[in-house]
Amino acid sequence: KLYKLLLIRSISQKELIDLIEKKTGKKIEKYRISKIINGKITNYHTNTCRMIAQTLGVHMEDILED
Repeated sequence: KLYKLLLIRSISQKELIDLIEKKTGKKIEKYRISKIINGKITNYHTNTCRMIAQTLGVHMEDILED
């Protein structure tokens, strides 16, 4: 879901990382974002999910895989 959302909005992983840091003041490493987007990490911390969702202006459910 996150991958599709980023495609629709034409947001790169680097841009997402920068947006997260700008909006939340916290940094997420590129490798973690990459693994989350590519589905290699499916069980990640709620705070990470919340930061991504908040940055994109969506609900956490909108970026979590079913």
